[in-house]
Amino acid sequence: MRTFDSRLSRRDFISAAAAAPILQTALSAARRVPVAVELYSVRQDCQRDLPGTLAVLAKMGYEGFELAGFQGAIGDMNAVYGRNPKELRQVFDDSGLKMFSIHLLLPTLVGDQLERTVEANQILGNSRLTLGWLNPLKTIQPFYEHARQFNEIAERLGKHKMQFAFHNHAGELDVIEGKRPLDVLMDNTGKDVGLQIHVAAFPGKDLDPVAYIKRYPGRVRMFHLNDYAAGKRGVMLGEGVVDWKGLFSAAETVGGVEVYIVEQESYPEGVTPVQSVERCLQSFRKLHA
Repeated sequence: MRTFDSRLSRRDFISAAAAAPILQTALSAARRVPVAVELYSVRQDCQRDLPGTLAVLAKMGYEGFELAGFQGAIGDMNAVYGRNPKELRQVFDDSGLKMFSIHLLLPTLVGDQLERTVEANQILGNSRLTLGWLNPLKTIQPFYEHARQFNEIAERLGKHKMQFAFHNHAGELDVIEGKRPLDVLMDNTGKDVGLQIHVAAFPGKDLDPVAYIKRYPGRVRMFHLNDYAAGKRGVMLGEGVVDWKGLFSAAETVGGVEVYIVEQESYPEGVTPVQSVERCLQSFRKLHA
């Protein structure tokens, strides 16, 4: 009897060992985070030829994009890159790329305008609405009001099965009257208000983005991947001071990341916007491997 149990144990062990690589592959696939590109990175190319630019991005290996919704007509969802939502949706579908998010301004997300913004994004097939900009302020109190607005926006969008997130810039990391605006916004909003981290802004203010990921677990669901080097413009992904290995680890174990978004706002001399986002994607693959 003891011999039979021993053989059974070995057989089970061998079967489990054989299945382990398959199981690990399945788990890895389930955890894999898609990588997209912020179309602001190639804004002039999109203005000239949106279908052609998307085709190039798809060929590079990008899985989707984030739309800079106020490019071409600020806050006007009927004139993005010269197309209305239905026309845009056709272009997007033809490209084979997925729309992961859109950057919007606050007036499009409050009052009666929010319902029109929701309708446009339903046509586009997009469920993530991201506030891409807040005007700089010299006092901290208005950010408490913004936090209240954020909670209301997230609640209203939740009824449409849509997500709301705030995209920070360097200004929200400055200390104003003893507080950082980003801290006020995050500390006074609920879990349904997500944060889209603009990575390069953190080292630019001598702050660690990983600390923010850990401070707000499950709420940093999107990342703008951009690097930083003091006194330099056009710094490419992987060529600055960001600890990408640490950031990716924190994003995928604590942050709740759903999509990585490459953004290159300026370019090295002699490198075109399209070339820059291709180089960034190549660097991402190496750093994330």
